[in-house]
Amino acid sequence: IVWEVLWQQQGYLQPVSKWRDPIRVSVSGAGAARHRRFVLAQLGRVARSAGIELAEAQPDGPPANFEVEILADDLTRVGFYFACRTQRTPGVGVIRRVKITAEERALRRCMLHEAMHAMGMVGHPRGGSILSYYRSSDELTAADELLLKAWYSDEIKPGMHALPVLAVFARRLV
Repeated sequence: IVWEVLWQQQGYLQPVSKWRDPIRVSVSGAGAARHRRFVLAQLGRVARSAGIELAEAQPDGPPANFEVEILADDLTRVGFYFACRTQRTPGVGVIRRVKITAEERALRRCMLHEAMHAMGMVGHPRGGSILSYYRSSDELTAADELLLKAWYSDEIKPGMHALPVLAVFARRLV
């Protein structure tokens, strides 16, 4: 699972990216008021497992660095094949901004999956993780919890390459 999480969808290994600053979330778009609580709860589950602070951005505070935009279920599409997408800036190293775009009808089934991408994990393992395309659950697995805890440990640094990351996971599993 760890090996496959490190592979970007277009077929190349991606160095580690991770948050260093607290996450401030804004939720906008179709049904934002109706879905805000669910979105924040799902993002909170992932952030707690990683040990990262996450809160809703406040109008009188620092601006959001994590946006969730919900698109109406009409002719608007996130992508040709996918109903949800995560964009991170920058692609490698320390994550400073993330935007998840999701069609309203897909929000419940894809929020945890996209939240894991937003935490820096780019790949789609064949099984054993919410990141799998073939997973029918909306729960984090034990492997997901391990991924988040180790990924956000001090042993794994932003920009670290795949083989040293695998060594960290191997030590933790032993």
